[in-house]
Amino acid sequence: MRSNLMVLCAAVLTLSHAETRAGAPSDEPARAWRNVLYDPTHYDDEMRAIDAMVNRDTIEPWAHHVRALISRFDAVSHYKAEENMALLIRAIGEQTYPGYPAVDVLTRSWQVDEDRRRHFADWARVLAEWAAGQPIGQEHMIDGETRSLSLILGERTDEKAWLAASLSKTLRSFVETPAERVQRLEAETFVRGVYRAALGRDPSGDDLSFRLRELEMGKRRGELIEEVYGSEEAANRRLYQILERSENE
Repeated sequence: MRSNLMVLCAAVLTLSHAETRAGAPSDEPARAWRNVLYDPTHYDDEMRAIDAMVNRDTIEPWAHHVRALISRFDAVSHYKAEENMALLIRAIGEQTYPGYPAVDVLTRSWQVDEDRRRHFADWARVLAEWAAGQPIGQEHMIDGETRSLSLILGERTDEKAWLAASLSKTLRSFVETPAERVQRLEAETFVRGVYRAALGRDPSGDDLSFRLRELEMGKRRGELIEEVYGSEEAANRRLYQILERSENE
């Protein structure tokens, strides 16, 4: 079990680096996500897609302010995290900027218990669905009350959808596990990432087609990772890396 987890984590790290190299961001939009990021290179394709939902030069000042608060949301393990999230959701629905310090700027803490992680992950999912225009029928607990998210947020607008998607992305950055991130990758991106991580190269055209067919037929991604990492080519690559690093001592 431990070896499988180590393999999966290694794959995720390599995939993350590959995403970073895919396109260097300009500094300004990356700074808008400042506290979600460790550095501007993590302004990823999902963030670009979210920011493309609106023309940020023409949106209302309240939306700029709320987005700034969203970018400072930190540490879902903090005792005020639920209150801060509720305040942000209400601000999106009411299209108003809270005139008092709304979201503490906190040091990150990754020690989140599983119930709390699932709670914020559920909110991230619901906000993303609402932002995408999907109907949200069930009620959710917010601010100690069971409320309809559609009723709180009101009529969907481009600005509200942009903010809801931004908050969803921010929440997921704290609670999404490496395995969940891998599951969300497009199939081809996933296969290429596994080969680059395990073998240091892209799959051949035949390998790519074969692996994509396997996934379409129900093969689990964890199985594919284990197969590629367990191949003779991957084992030899690790041994050569050990030799290279030993010689550089």
